[in-house]
Amino acid sequence: MTEWNIKSCDLKVKYNILAATLAIMYDHNLTFRSSGQDENIIRGGSLRITDFFTHNELFKNRMNQQLMKHGIYFISQLISSGGDRLLNYRDLRITLGINTKGRKPSWFKSIEQKCLLEKNLSRRLKSEFHMERNYKCISKDLVPEVKKCNWLAFYHEKNAVAYLGRVIETGVEGCDLKEIHTKSKRKSVKQRCLLTINDTDRSVKINAKSIDDRYILDMSVFECLAQAKNNSITKLVDSVTDRTPSNLLTFIHSPSVRNKLLKIKDSLEFVKDIEAYTDESFKKYSLTSVEMGSAFLISSPKKFEFNVNITDNPSAFKAELIAIILVLLVCPKDANITIYVDTQAIINIFNQLKKESLQQISRGKRQYNAWWILSFKIIKFFNLTVLLVKVKAHDNSEYNNVVDKLAKEALNKDPVFIDLRLLMYKGNVCWNHNPIEKEVTIMIKHIRETQWIEEFFNLHRNDCWNNSEMLTEIDWSSTFRVLKGNTKLTNFSEHELNSFKVKIRTEELPTLDNLVKRKPHVYSSKWKCPMCLKDKETYTHLWKCEHLGQVNWNMIGKFQQHLHELILANSQVENVNSDDIFKEILRCRILDFNKAYNLSMLAKGFIHIDLINLFKSYKILDKDKTKLLDGLVNKLIFDFKIFIWEYRNVKLADLEHQKGINTKMKKSANKSKLVANKLDKIVSSRWELWNSLVFEKGGHWSNF
Repeated sequence: MTEWNIKSCDLKVKYNILAATLAIMYDHNLTFRSSGQDENIIRGGSLRITDFFTHNELFKNRMNQQLMKHGIYFISQLISSGGDRLLNYRDLRITLGINTKGRKPSWFKSIEQKCLLEKNLSRRLKSEFHMERNYKCISKDLVPEVKKCNWLAFYHEKNAVAYLGRVIETGVEGCDLKEIHTKSKRKSVKQRCLLTINDTDRSVKINAKSIDDRYILDMSVFECLAQAKNNSITKLVDSVTDRTPSNLLTFIHSPSVRNKLLKIKDSLEFVKDIEAYTDESFKKYSLTSVEMGSAFLISSPKKFEFNVNITDNPSAFKAELIAIILVLLVCPKDANITIYVDTQAIINIFNQLKKESLQQISRGKRQYNAWWILSFKIIKFFNLTVLLVKVKAHDNSEYNNVVDKLAKEALNKDPVFIDLRLLMYKGNVCWNHNPIEKEVTIMIKHIRETQWIEEFFNLHRNDCWNNSEMLTEIDWSSTFRVLKGNTKLTNFSEHELNSFKVKIRTEELPTLDNLVKRKPHVYSSKWKCPMCLKDKETYTHLWKCEHLGQVNWNMIGKFQQHLHELILANSQVENVNSDDIFKEILRCRILDFNKAYNLSMLAKGFIHIDLINLFKSYKILDKDKTKLLDGLVNKLIFDFKIFIWEYRNVKLADLEHQKGINTKMKKSANKSKLVANKLDKIVSSRWELWNSLVFEKGGHWSNF
């Protein structure tokens, strides 16, 4: 997949969904990054059995069939978690789930003979079979309820030592292990406490058969010790091993931001009940300049404040979600957290996802799903109890107003960078080697739309958009909605108007500048506008022609009147003054034909930002805004067609009559095509002559 370099247009393989998927991913610069978690039955991959056994050895006594039956393809599947010892045959019942009752099979004896350094003395492997520590998922069934006299293996993080002992006392908070000592039948022998275990989920129970009466330890005990160490590093979440270290703040950068969070985390180490407020700030300076910040305030039991700037993928929703994640990162284990949020959408999604597992959350199609997965991984990893409470924004709540001020100040703070490895869950689709935070199909749709917009701006007819000031005057979200139109309904009665609308937007109306390109043998490039007879006739000139000055002013008056009626009918403001509406319309920068943006651009479907602000000032609903704008553009196009275009067609017909151009000449083909037809006739006649000379009269090719 990493070496795939074929685009969809160059793909020659048909009806292959895998090849088509890889080609689409290559077109959009998408890659797939795995989290490194191993969930397959086959584990390992570096020590293939076929590399160490010959063909004859594999097929002797049907060894290959037995290995395939149990799903064993790598020697690493049979190696202990420590990576330097071979498992006992009966240990395969736990690691591979196979039946190990009965005697040891011949295929396992062959592997022992090949891999062990000293078969009769230890289970230690030869140096060529050594591998790194193998992280394995320990099922919850292997860590049952701890009882007295059970043997347990436990890894102590602070001492960095794996302990082995027998349970001498159990309680609510954990259990006590005793040290291994020489067996004695005297009751007066003191049972010395080795250590107290508070987290039995990290311990591994040892089968009593692994330790006989003389305390001789077999290989399975060392395996349990290695598994206990793995359990202290890894954590069980939905039966999937999550390699998340105990301190997740190591993934937060820069060091200054991380140190601030570490101080808050250390101060809350022994706290069980926490209350916090979160907020975000989002400031848009221009189309390409956006800043956002996140902040939280812990109000109880101690007061802490924190705010930080966020740089990538700007979104107010994301900034609020990151603020909640930062609160979870500084909370201690088993804490009860109440977070006050002013965004109801986050609360609704959170309450919905609480009922789902991580696997179900990962399959969901929602915005910023990777951040939601991270938040619930933290909650399950630290065993947190989280409650989100809605608080009204900019209300009389003291702490909410403080955190709102912190979020605004965060725009000038140091930015936070979260390591991408923290967002990995099983596997993620990446764009430019960065995990996609939004839903994948929506992201691909946005990438494709961006490519289309780039192609649109690169067209020669759209050179006017090279001006940055012109770009800022357009509300592009409303423009795209109007250009898209209503695709659900097909109205055949408006077919002619829709065709005329498309020609206006693409500047393909049969004006003289276009007619000269299409039929140069009929129309001359020296001809001027048939109405004013001064300037060249283009689409833009039709709106500025001196001969149509009064007509244009009448169209502007009709447009203003129609816009005034739309606002009066759809405004949600009470007691609207009609004169104020006319004043607001006159302030819109769309009526002056001497400026770059005028009604000719509005007829193409490009919506000026002043129109959007006008609708917002009178509280017109968003669901009605697109419909009203589309109707406004259609009304403008219809007036242009009636008052300008049809009158212009009459003038052009008079000019064509003066120049002696009739309908037959306009329907005739171009001169270039006539010349091509004549050449075809000449070539065909000479081909017939050559055939007659060679085949019929016995002539030679040189006579041709």
